[in-house]
Amino acid sequence: MTPPSKQDPVALVTGANQGIGLETARRLATAGCTVYVAARNRERGTVAAAEIGARLVPLDVTSDVSVAAAAAQVEADVGYLDILVNNAGLSGPQDDVHDLTGAGIEQVLATNVVGYVRATQLRHRR
Repeated sequence: MTPPSKQDPVALVTGANQGIGLETARRLATAGCTVYVAARNRERGTVAAAEIGARLVPLDVTSDVSVAAAAAQVEADVGYLDILVNNAGLSGPQDDVHDLTGAGIEQVLATNVVGYVRATQLRHRR
């Protein structure tokens, strides 16, 4: 993989090892971006990145440590990030409202709400 020139947009897509995230990453790569496939599952992320000619960055949006490590990796590799696609998310429990638990909902909120805020910090860590 060749390093990007300063003209190449650099994109990072969270939750990019499958579905909408993978397709978004693929289209960004096709459009000429240097793309980081950000995935919680390293194995699936590695496969997805190889499939579309992107780079893997391990990332769990529910972890400040993981976000800091991902930001450091992108900074060390290319020094900048132009595009962030906050795609990581969970559908959560599909139970009857009376059967929902706090723990089940906390995981959804940690990923879909707090994770969005954490991932946004990728562009502001220097």
